[in-house]
Amino acid sequence: MDEEREYRIRKLTPRECFRLMGLTSEDCDKASSVGVSNSQLYRQAGNGIVTNCVELLFEHLYKAQYDSDYTTYDENFTRAVTA
Repeated sequence: MDEEREYRIRKLTPRECFRLMGLTSEDCDKASSVGVSNSQLYRQAGNGIVTNCVELLFEHLYKAQYDSDYTTYDENFTRAVTA
């Protein structure tokens, strides 16, 4: 068990960073096609907001406000929370 192992850490590509942020590969391709450097692409992806999470948050907020049949749960999803 005392073996030393060599691990190689792979850096994410700008395209992968864009995809993790909920954007498409085409968005990254468009940005790089106008001459934006990889450093700037990383910065743009890092300064963004995860669009999928924001969309889900607003959907739940809207339903909690206007849908009388909507039930919210505690952070462990074990019991319904009443307002």
